[in-house]
Amino acid sequence: MSGAWLAPVGVLADALVRGDAAVLAHVRELVASGAVDALVLGADRLAVDALPSTEPVGVATVLAGRLPGVGLVTVSGEPADHPYHTARRTLTLDHLTGARTGVLFAGGGLPGKETAERVRLVRELWNTWPVGSIVGDRDARVYAHVEEVRDVAHVGARYSVAGALGTPSSRQGEPVSAAHVTTSDEVAALAGLVDVLVVDDVGLVDDRAGSRLYVRLVAGGSHAAGSHAAGSHAAGSHAAGSHAAGSHAAGPHAAGPHAAGPRVAGSSGTAVPAGADGVVLVVADPADLPRVDDGPDAATAHAATAHAAAAHAAAASTLRGRLGLPPRTVDLSDRPRTFGAPA
Repeated sequence: MSGAWLAPVGVLADALVRGDAAVLAHVRELVASGAVDALVLGADRLAVDALPSTEPVGVATVLAGRLPGVGLVTVSGEPADHPYHTARRTLTLDHLTGARTGVLFAGGGLPGKETAERVRLVRELWNTWPVGSIVGDRDARVYAHVEEVRDVAHVGARYSVAGALGTPSSRQGEPVSAAHVTTSDEVAALAGLVDVLVVDDVGLVDDRAGSRLYVRLVAGGSHAAGSHAAGSHAAGSHAAGSHAAGSHAAGPHAAGPHAAGPRVAGSSGTAVPAGADGVVLVVADPADLPRVDDGPDAATAHAATAHAAAAHAAAASTLRGRLGLPPRTVDLSDRPRTFGAPA
């Protein structure tokens, strides 16, 4: 199911952290089949009045080795996460995982322009030390062209940050950026600034400005029900399977590496809403995880998946590659140099 992110909460999230062998095996199967591109960690933080929970980057670090190949998208909620600390933690995670990470920003009820400032600042910080500046030339005794390292030099309405990160930029350009938007104000401020807009209602967005559009769905229901949906427990037994691989065929991901993958059980149920590129599926109960269907066409589907996976192996080693997103950076060439003479 290309364009699907799984957001474990409650019992399911606890099982993953504990290392429940059956649950981990099920998620590995979903990833290998193309049914899931990424896990969203910390989805309970999307609620406006969310209480502090286990820090998502720490959870992602634990799961990185247990679930090789899966994308790891961590939720950054306001006011808990200062942009500098968000940028530092998430870029470090990106290097630890081989560039298969992303960040889902939550507005926390703030005006869209304030969330946009936070997102813009994090993206700028990710780019303060270009990884291409590292040359490792022993003969010339040069590790990096430090003149390319730039201070972010940001002074805004909410934040002021002067320096650079001490971590080189990602080999995927930047971690994938996403934002959960619930108002037209947030859409106007964040469309185009992030790679993916996550909504509870497709009708909220008239102009994506180049961003992809994912819809948040909850196992046991259809669309996310209000700001507390990410923290709710699932109802029903197999409802999660209703968000199917086949429902993406008309979207822009249809030609991607996972388009021909095995069907997910329940594919005849709730489809991804028209106009969306994918889903963020919130699941609390392991019993509600999507199932790879081993029906009559399973052998053909598995063969197609294997062929597509081999063809796209190099690109899919990063989360951007897996999602078919191009590399992305922010040009900071007009900012002050961190070392040496001013720019």
